Amino acid sequence: MSESLQLGSFRVIGTKTEITNTLAFLRTKGCVWNSKEKYHAQRGDANKFAYYLNNVRTPLVITFAPNPNEPQPKPYDAVLGDKRRSNQT
Repeated sequence: MSESLQLGSFRVIGTKTEITNTLAFLRTKGCVWNSKEKYHAQRGDANKFAYYLNNVRTPLVITFAPNPNEPQPKPYDAVLGDKRRSNQT
């Protein structure tokens, strides 16, 4: 990976299937990391595990396709929080 952004280290918690699916998703987005590849059992829940990702790096730009079923933001949403300014004092 030539240009990447280091995000840090993470702990992913869930079932082994959930963790595996999360790791697969991150790989499809170009993320890389170091790991001991070990599932750590969680106290109190026999089905939950923790998986540690160290030195997580991602491409500089990750794009997600917009969901056409959700309302899309307008240019002023990020600046004004979807509230138009009034001229009231």
